[in-house]
Amino acid sequence: MRVHLVLFCCLVAGSARAEDVNVLDSGAVPDGTTLSTPAIQKAIDRCASTGGGTVTVPPGRFLTNTVFLKSNVNLHLGQGAVLLGSTDPKAFTQAVVYANGIENASITGTGTIDGQGFKKHYPTNGPRHNDIRLFRSKKITVQDVTLVNSPSWVFRILESDAVSVRGVRIYSFANENNDGIDIDGKNITISDCLIDCDDDAICLKSDDPNYLVENVAIANCVIASNCNAIKFGTASRCGFRNVSIGNCVIRRPSEAAQRHWAARIPGVTRDDTVISGIALEVVDGGAMDQIAITNVSMTGVQTPLFIRLGSRRGTGSLRNVIISNITAINESLITSSITGIPGSYVENVAIRNVVAIHEVRQKNIFEAVILE
Repeated sequence: MRVHLVLFCCLVAGSARAEDVNVLDSGAVPDGTTLSTPAIQKAIDRCASTGGGTVTVPPGRFLTNTVFLKSNVNLHLGQGAVLLGSTDPKAFTQAVVYANGIENASITGTGTIDGQGFKKHYPTNGPRHNDIRLFRSKKITVQDVTLVNSPSWVFRILESDAVSVRGVRIYSFANENNDGIDIDGKNITISDCLIDCDDDAICLKSDDPNYLVENVAIANCVIASNCNAIKFGTASRCGFRNVSIGNCVIRRPSEAAQRHWAARIPGVTRDDTVISGIALEVVDGGAMDQIAITNVSMTGVQTPLFIRLGSRRGTGSLRNVIISNITAINESLITSSITGIPGSYVENVAIRNVVAIHEVRQKNIFEAVILE
């Protein structure tokens, strides 16, 4: 009986510490014009101060500057909820939602973060920001939210560890710098996402020469881009190791107003094309090692496979890569490119079971390249 009483008291004490908060209770106004940043931040801070819990953003349009996520807090965007990024050029610290040095936090729900990137004109209207940025944070989950109209890269993961991204929908064509998800971290999983954007859709970057990007798994995503669909680099100062990508579909982007590929590239007859389906680029002195990419279907891509070892900021290495079970219909005259530099070669790359079909529209015939 005494044991049961102790357990009951602990449970009650624990439940009393954690507190779920609705941003309306802190004074947020869902009219799309009243700045709600102080109220949203107050709700997050209050929740964090009581040991964590859920901060709910209900249906409505909430105009905001940067809100700072805190440890042990789940920011939940309900169905019909929109965090609307302010158009004030001084409104932001990196992102609409910014996680800086926190852990055990999440952003969930079927609501939307809208960066209003169409209304921000860089550089005359201030620096551009992300919709979400995770910086030096751990054990973070982002699930089911929709991210649109970022003024810059949509979702940035930077020097963060143990990040799970699942079921996220991205649609952003506000400018040519609209990467979908940029990954610079460790122990990252990306799955079941729909990404449709103007610049690189899923891009692994290595900006710090002392921080290796490693242990990344990407699966079950539908990807569209006016640039590269799945890309490593170009930033590659330290490098990439132990990365698996599989079961993805690459298709044409929904918009192509800013690119004009048909007028610029011989053989391309449509602007809405992906530059490269899979691009592995090491040009800054870093190392790429242990990369496995399999089961990818592409349509509307200019060059399905692009592998490049260069020396923009030093000479690195690119080795031990397996690419298999790829089907592609390519738009340009270049089906694939694998290139190193004199004295530094791409090493140990296995390409198996790849079918690349080039549709020559003028002659209405198909030419197929099969690599085994």
